[in-house]
Amino acid sequence: MEVYLIKTLSGHLAPMTDDDRQNLKSIKVGDEIKCKISRPRNIGHHRKFFAFLNLVVENMPESLEDRFSSTSDLLDELKMQLGYREMRTSLTGKEYYKPKSISFAKMDQSEFEKFYNDSIDLVCTHILPGVEKQEIIEHLVAF
Repeated sequence: MEVYLIKTLSGHLAPMTDDDRQNLKSIKVGDEIKCKISRPRNIGHHRKFFAFLNLVVENMPESLEDRFSSTSDLLDELKMQLGYREMRTSLTGKEYYKPKSISFAKMDQSEFEKFYNDSIDLVCTHILPGVEKQEIIEHLVAF
């Protein structure tokens, strides 16, 4: 069962919708349950991140255009550089890294916010040096 909760002014968690309330009613008083708390991803923030990737690709220095000609290439590099990767072993036994997924199912909002901010920092340091983080944030404010 999956339910969405909202924190109330009194500090308690309460069901967000009527469906969530109904789902919680199936739990009897005294039942022991296990919960994993995560903040659901914000689709607007996800779109803003991809607008950021497009902005970087459109302003890519000539020296890096061949390496990062698409948002997909850039995204993979950001994941690898920021440690969002996993070790794999090929059929021949060779180890290699594969970028992890940043899908809604794999990364909650808190994790995504860190990845987003770290990505901007990395871009400002290594891809678009001289561009300030605040400039990028202001450019993306419309998203």
